[in-house]
Amino acid sequence: MSHLKAPNADFHHLFHTTLDREIIEVCVYQLLFNMGRNLAVLSLVFHMYVNLSYAVWQICLYFLIGCALFAINAIFSAKVIEKIGVKHTMGLRPLFVGLYYVSLLFFLSENFWLSVFLILPFNALRSFGSSGAQVAYDVFLSHHLTKENRGESLAWLQIAIMVATVAAPVIGGFVTKYMGFDWTIIIASVLFGLAFLVLLMTPDEKFQLPYTLRSMAHDLFHETPKALYWSELGRTFFDSVLFLIWPLFLVLVVSDIAEIGVIAGASSGIAMVVAFWVGKQIDKKQGASAKIVTHGAWRSTVINLVRGLWWEPISLGIVDAVSKINDQTIKLPYDVEFYKWVKEKNSLERTHIRQIMFQWIYLVCFAVYTLIFAVFADAPGWIFVVIFVGSALALTLCSNIARINRLN
Repeated sequence: MSHLKAPNADFHHLFHTTLDREIIEVCVYQLLFNMGRNLAVLSLVFHMYVNLSYAVWQICLYFLIGCALFAINAIFSAKVIEKIGVKHTMGLRPLFVGLYYVSLLFFLSENFWLSVFLILPFNALRSFGSSGAQVAYDVFLSHHLTKENRGESLAWLQIAIMVATVAAPVIGGFVTKYMGFDWTIIIASVLFGLAFLVLLMTPDEKFQLPYTLRSMAHDLFHETPKALYWSELGRTFFDSVLFLIWPLFLVLVVSDIAEIGVIAGASSGIAMVVAFWVGKQIDKKQGASAKIVTHGAWRSTVINLVRGLWWEPISLGIVDAVSKINDQTIKLPYDVEFYKWVKEKNSLERTHIRQIMFQWIYLVCFAVYTLIFAVFADAPGWIFVVIFVGSALALTLCSNIARINRLN
């Protein structure tokens, strides 16, 4: 049954199942999807650099091409929610991401340009499914997070993601080392398939988007708080560094993929506990999220200054662990403030606007990384230090998120 009126006008009628059950479903989905993704991404960067002998700038360019597809699809792909519903749209992400990684088994080779060309259609499918799914995920959370449970619910979702962040790199590192990259991708693809099935078999509802692309473009430039632009710039810049530059740095500094996996995984463990604790504090204390974001951003600046200067493997693990613990003090309260703004009005449009901002900032960041490593082809260590320092300083912009609900 389709709902023709704006969902935010009667948002609670979009879903008929209970909050607890739906949050659990999405937690399981997040666990399986992020297990698959974290298995594959770190091993993919290692495989490209060590086994296929790609230059650092080529690896950056490969991911830049994917970002360009994401940026384009971010504008249009939310329309799929009208056709198949919120949770089923979320389920497209593991389906298309799984197809993309399977394509790597057949088409990723030492010939860089041929690989890019052959994988391009699968990369486009991945970006289409993921862009719509991320808008749908924000819509889902903006409905299901109430004033009483928003911090704890976000904490449980983040814990599901962090469990995958702990286990997957360790498993992926050992599987890649002893069984090969192909087996890592096969295992990841099975997890993607399970994540797809979790949401495919749950009830869902469809509705029409209560805005046009033209009206969204107007609101993007004229109605969106400038504080959100600055906040997303700081957060996305830092996120892009953790997604690509940090794994590249580990591959260059630590040559053993199993050891890299242990460093990446072990450093995430205690952050799960911190995520839950932060969520509880947000629920207990009125206005706590704004203060936590501000203090966490400044702590992260100091931590990430050290990240690029301390290169011994054990020390890298310690610094990364401290960084991930502190990241929870930023991410959870940041999301609480954002979803409060989303839920106020124009919920679907606002989630779509945020997705467009996120993807285009990512595109610019990856373009800069590609240019930097093309100019400095030998990837000297000081380049990584500059990037880490720059992203750490930019993270202080996240404190602007506290202003978006006061400006509306």
